[in-house]
Amino acid sequence: MSKSRNNNKKTNKVHKNNTSFENAVFEIASAFMNGSKSSVPEIDDKNFNDYVEKLREHKLLPLAAFVMSDTKISEPNCQLLKSEALAQIMFQENKNSAFLKAYKAMISAGAKPICVKGCVCEALWSIPSLRISGDADIIASGKDFCICSDVLQSLGFSISDDNSNDEKSFIDKNNGCKIELHSSPFSDDSFASDFNNLLEDLSLNTSSVIIDGVEVLCPSVQKHLIYVVLHAFKHFIIAGVGIRQLMDISLISMDESIDWKIVFEKCSLVSADGFLNAVLLICNKYFGLDISRIDSPLFDSSLDCELMLDDIKQGGIYGSVDSDRQSGGNLTRNSYSKSQNGEHYAYIFLPLKDMKKRYPYLRRFPFLLPFAWIQRIFRFLFSDNKLSESVASGKARENVMKYYRIVK
Repeated sequence: MSKSRNNNKKTNKVHKNNTSFENAVFEIASAFMNGSKSSVPEIDDKNFNDYVEKLREHKLLPLAAFVMSDTKISEPNCQLLKSEALAQIMFQENKNSAFLKAYKAMISAGAKPICVKGCVCEALWSIPSLRISGDADIIASGKDFCICSDVLQSLGFSISDDNSNDEKSFIDKNNGCKIELHSSPFSDDSFASDFNNLLEDLSLNTSSVIIDGVEVLCPSVQKHLIYVVLHAFKHFIIAGVGIRQLMDISLISMDESIDWKIVFEKCSLVSADGFLNAVLLICNKYFGLDISRIDSPLFDSSLDCELMLDDIKQGGIYGSVDSDRQSGGNLTRNSYSKSQNGEHYAYIFLPLKDMKKRYPYLRRFPFLLPFAWIQRIFRFLFSDNKLSESVASGKARENVMKYYRIVK
């Protein structure tokens, strides 16, 4: 079913035009998802380095090396692409091995950590080794959280920065394996804390996947889809969500057991139904996802998804490629929080948790927070119109959010 959406006129163009590099990267992802190399764009030697940089930004370089291995690229550049892709794949496999070893140890210690994203999504890819990720995420509540934390430290993992009472970051410096340990799907002290209400039963009726002979617990397909969508939605609000996340959502959405009425109803409770709607249409148009089974009355098959796609192409993984997006994310978070519950999210005077990410000395000396606020003010005032550029970026993305009814 489709629902007519007349409450928003198509917004004016709010972003810079996508570059040929950004479009080419998306076309490469589309070719992989559709199992065809014929639609892969040609990459000329002159712009090779620019293409490669965009592939790195979206963590799709190994995938590109596979799709373009025998066409549309000169032999020397093809070898360069393959060489870097192989290095990334080997590094990822080493991290995966370290994670599985740690996961088995946590299970042996009596915990039942649930894995989300990461290796669960990787298992859905036609060639799993081509999916490159930065870290592994596990959810363990109650005493399991403490058990997992103790096990990881006993295995030589170090506790890294930006920790809170409900999440810890670990890294094995020998192989680069990063593990994010969460007591709940979303941090209780983030603007997305209300998302947890939609996933209260995440640990009930769990499923599992077998990865290299190790059984890894994970949510049921439908619950995992809701989690992955909400996780992507959270990052979209902050600064952006990448192409690889769309690929994950498309692959999960192929499962015929999904009740789309429930999925859309839950997403609508946090104004994420418009986001999901646009993402599914992108997956249908470019990745071949069958949307004929989506029977939710909240799904609008006529919705323009190109504004969402433009934003995704430009941002890289989680909008990380543009500092203006990152700074402007404070504005979009504020707009979303205000729209949802009337709360305001500070733009200059960020809370300590967020300031630690920008000013590392606060991790050791949190009492210097007022000084960091002053430093932040001066950085905006004397950094080549940085404040105005960040606000402009945030306002532009806010217009996209309004079009998809994420904010009012």
